Amino acid sequence: MPLLHSLTGAIYLTQILGSALLAILFLQSGIDKVIDHRGNLEWLKGHFAKSPLAGVVPVLLTAITLLEITAGALSAIGCLMLIVSRETTIAFYGAVSSAIVLIALFFGQRMAKDYAGAAVLVPYFLLTLVTIYLLLSLATIFLLWIVAEWNRRRRERRALRYRLRCVICAFEFEDRTATLLPRCPRCGSLNERFRLEQI
Repeated sequence: MPLLHSLTGAIYLTQILGSALLAILFLQSGIDKVIDHRGNLEWLKGHFAKSPLAGVVPVLLTAITLLEITAGALSAIGCLMLIVSRETTIAFYGAVSSAIVLIALFFGQRMAKDYAGAAVLVPYFLLTLVTIYLLLSLATIFLLWIVAEWNRRRRERRALRYRLRCVICAFEFEDRTATLLPRCPRCGSLNERFRLEQI
């Protein structure tokens, strides 16, 4: 686990907290829509009574319930994966699905002409975008580190390809010729081409 007062630790902690908040937000909301389906449906029918979405409220309620439960479950599993193994993939998909849910809710509030309700969703959406960015940035940093490490090792292998160590005097030398038994420049003995490993 990284030091929490370092930049990496702060990003790690923010990823966990952002995923936890999205998990709580959407699991509670989705489960509430399942438990009190009738009450939510009646309220939403009244809320969308004068909007173009009035005829499809039951379908929209089912869709938003499924989306919220999916986003909450992915965020919760992703939060646990972050804590246990620092794996960001599931949390990233949880944050992306949370953003989709928030866009759908924002659209619904705007269609119902509930502008105050739509404005309340903006901070949640900004938090979701920050969480997506942090989850993606750590994955990008990790990917860049892997590429840099692979390139460094490849350069080392390339540098050691022509290096030889004399079996008689232990002198290290470079021979780029195609001869099978290169001659040591110090003692003149013939040497087989063994792969020289870095210590």
